[in-house]
Amino acid sequence: MRSIFQPYPTLPGLRAQAWNYQPEYRRPRHFHEEPEINLVTKGRGTIEVGERKIVMEAGSLVWLPPGLDHYLANASDDFELVTIGFKPSLIQNLAREHSINASFARGWQRLDAAEAARLRAIIGDIHAATDSQSIECRSMQVLRTLLELSSSAVPRVGHRAASLIVTKPTTSRDCLAHTLGINRGDVSRHFHRDHGVTLRQYRNVLRTLDFLRLSANGSNLARAAVEAGFGSYSQCHRVFRSLLGISPREFVAARRQLPTIDQFDPLA
Repeated sequence: MRSIFQPYPTLPGLRAQAWNYQPEYRRPRHFHEEPEINLVTKGRGTIEVGERKIVMEAGSLVWLPPGLDHYLANASDDFELVTIGFKPSLIQNLAREHSINASFARGWQRLDAAEAARLRAIIGDIHAATDSQSIECRSMQVLRTLLELSSSAVPRVGHRAASLIVTKPTTSRDCLAHTLGINRGDVSRHFHRDHGVTLRQYRNVLRTLDFLRLSANGSNLARAAVEAGFGSYSQCHRVFRSLLGISPREFVAARRQLPTIDQFDPLA
């Protein structure tokens, strides 16, 4: 299933950003390195995450870890959605400062009316902010509140596996099985059930994100492929083309000629 690489639309200088859904800005199936929160405040819609379809209604909360492809397939006329994206560096700082796992590998949640109202008030503060520091601080307050609300939920095996891989992409399947206390074959089965993609597909997307970051910083493509965890540039080429439909060299050349190729028009 092909996707496009399209970073979360964060304004210059910000490490977090909140947007209101607008039909004219619906994005195609895409993935990015920024973890993302989707909170429905009204109406009904369906989001496709990998091969999964998740029906969302008011109070629905969908966590999207880095690299997980997603697409809003349909929405009612009264559909209202807030998405909040975070730069990985900001999440890493939060995890370090508060000794928490903020990988965003969490299951679909349904908030009750009081919890949803509490979040809407904080999100309203984000939209009212006039400077980058206030936007970032209030976005982090939303995240802290959500982590608090989900602290008692027991994570599913697939989400625990994703958390480990996001933290350390080189973690082997045998190591995952040992840490999770299940057999090797069940790791892949649980992962696919919970994320809509296979363990191998997800690893390849994370490697591709690393490759894109390294190549954007000027690394030689062959070196960037190996440093990103691919065994060789030829392996990177195969994975990249199957995922994005073009070769790494074609993508990098296009990005240099059109710097906004992977950007997104900010919402009004």
